[in-house]
Amino acid sequence: GGGGKPLPQHLQQDRVVGAGISSGPNSLSGANLVVVGDSNDRNFFDILCRELTNQSDGVGHVPTLQLGDNAGTYSGLKLSWPRRSQTAFCHHKDLNASAIMFWHHGLWSLPPVLACYPDFAERRHSFLIRGVKGLLPVTDLARHIWPQVLVQSFKRRPIILLIQ
Repeated sequence: GGGGKPLPQHLQQDRVVGAGISSGPNSLSGANLVVVGDSNDRNFFDILCRELTNQSDGVGHVPTLQLGDNAGTYSGLKLSWPRRSQTAFCHHKDLNASAIMFWHHGLWSLPPVLACYPDFAERRHSFLIRGVKGLLPVTDLARHIWPQVLVQSFKRRPIILLIQ
């Protein structure tokens, strides 16, 4: 350090998650890698899963979700996603690891929304909630929906988070 205050304990090098771990697939051992991003990240995720599983079709999807009681204003609702917006995943059994991709609209989903975007997004990425199409802001996805997907669909493991 440069003689200033010491770093808070949770930021000190020996406490940073990932410090000193191996590289490659073994670095995911016993963990869930959660990738959050847009269509470019989804393309990256497909390549990652091919490498991780050694299968060209190793990516699965979560097409629907029945939300539990901890989903805020969405509690108790059933959500359906179009294929491009579905949570994607792959597993490496030997490493006891999963990779999970949460897709989002990013800033496009937050006010003020550009006039041209909602029509495009609803055609390609709208959720179906109680039979009605709609877009969910990324803030609602992060607070209420994605935690439910993790709890309901994946083993409880330490999380490695990669956000774009």
